[in-house]
Amino acid sequence: MHGEHLVIFSNPLGWGYGLMIPLGPPPRNDIIVDVMRWMKAQEPDYVSCIERADQRLAQEIRSDARFTVEAVPDHFDYVYRVQDLATLKGRKYHKKKNHLNRFRRHYSFEYRPVSDALIEDCIHVLKRWCDWKECDKNPFIRVEFEAVHEALLHVKPLELDGGVILIDDKVMAFTLGEMLNKNTAVIHAEKADPEVPELFVVINQQFCEHQYSGARYINREQDLGQSGLRKAKHSYHPDHMVEKYRICLKETRS
Repeated sequence: MHGEHLVIFSNPLGWGYGLMIPLGPPPRNDIIVDVMRWMKAQEPDYVSCIERADQRLAQEIRSDARFTVEAVPDHFDYVYRVQDLATLKGRKYHKKKNHLNRFRRHYSFEYRPVSDALIEDCIHVLKRWCDWKECDKNPFIRVEFEAVHEALLHVKPLELDGGVILIDDKVMAFTLGEMLNKNTAVIHAEKADPEVPELFVVINQQFCEHQYSGARYINREQDLGQSGLRKAKHSYHPDHMVEKYRICLKETRS
């Protein structure tokens, strides 16, 4: 705690400190300066910044000459209308609907909510995805694997929603999400057997239909600048984007 504010920072993989958005009432300018200077003292060569800051914080401190504020499109969240993803109606979703119909013609499948009995099967799917992505060669993918693995092991304490697709009683895809507020849900993880590409369309559509039909929007997070992921996210025709910013203390760039 820093006065009335909760300050959370991390040092992922020992690569340098990162600061999350301080939680508490404005103004937060001086608190951010204090914490960033402390982080700079711990890691003199590291540029101390807040990544993925929201628009509210960016507007709050944009006029403060001590900071640089930069929009980072790679971190913008993609937000869709739930009914669009659940029904896949209309010409713009024609290809997605064809993928779904082709899957239904070739496979007899079942959707189920995630339960304790299905967690180990979901972990098996996650491990297959990890092997496919060669995550042992990529520390960023490895960290994602470990985060999703932890989430699967703590679905109930984290109060996450989840769904799976079974083919011949075998879990082939799973997803995890939660409600951000009364109108918007967020998808944290979505993994599927790489040998059945249509599974990503199916788990997305089924989860929206069964779990979040009462919500208006669904946030499917950012593309991290990956061209393939960006193409896939745009193919679902987002309703709007949630902008994210990088906020740095100017003196830490010296």
